[in-house]
Amino acid sequence: SADLLLANMKQLFIALSISVFIFACSKSDAIIKEAIRVSGYKDYAAFKAEFDIENTHYIVTQSKERFSYERIFKDSILTIHDILNNKGFMRMADTLTEILPESEASRLSSSLDSTVFFALIPECLGDAAFIKNYLGQDSFQSQLFDLFEIKSSVESAKQSSIYCRLWIDADHRIRFIQDFTCNSDPSNNLTEISAYQNVMGIQIPEFITYKKVNNSAGSDNLDTLLKNPGPGSVIKNFKFSKY
Repeated sequence: SADLLLANMKQLFIALSISVFIFACSKSDAIIKEAIRVSGYKDYAAFKAEFDIENTHYIVTQSKERFSYERIFKDSILTIHDILNNKGFMRMADTLTEILPESEASRLSSSLDSTVFFALIPECLGDAAFIKNYLGQDSFQSQLFDLFEIKSSVESAKQSSIYCRLWIDADHRIRFIQDFTCNSDPSNNLTEISAYQNVMGIQIPEFITYKKVNNSAGSDNLDTLLKNPGPGSVIKNFKFSKY
């Protein structure tokens, strides 16, 4: 009957939709896992990383249950020590804890979170704290890239604010990052990983950050976004240990 035929067609449509969804998830998971493998990172139970960017020192410790991000630098007078962990964000000036407005604490927390995320990418992509949505393939300069949207899970204990897009090339290396995270400089939008340096068997990214051009707000087009290069950033004195 017509009703039976319609019911069978609906079941077939649902089955096909589920199959497409599972295939897409499997493909995206495979791309992310291969990017992590190529970078030299593994599925560590816990690790500690230290590195410098310009005149700022970072310390990252992470396990399955706990994390701690630290940023240490000197202003003209004081040593500033920012700490982001499972308990939240705290800033210390020398040995004294600063009382910050909620908006300022949120801004500083986001900038520290974002810096660590980019410095350790793609290791962080294996973390369940991040939702990885595969957006398909994108072409640029005769190259094909796999495009992902990365968002922090609202259920994550990390309370991360990461929101970005990643372009992964055919060699499974992340080449571009479009950052929508609220950070210390909202004009920063697109970052190119211009090179990787091999440190202790781990591929550490070197960055060039591009400023937004007037008509690029909300643009996904790399030709438009890669118009106004800013200064590069190099991660130095990288140390990594698992435990």
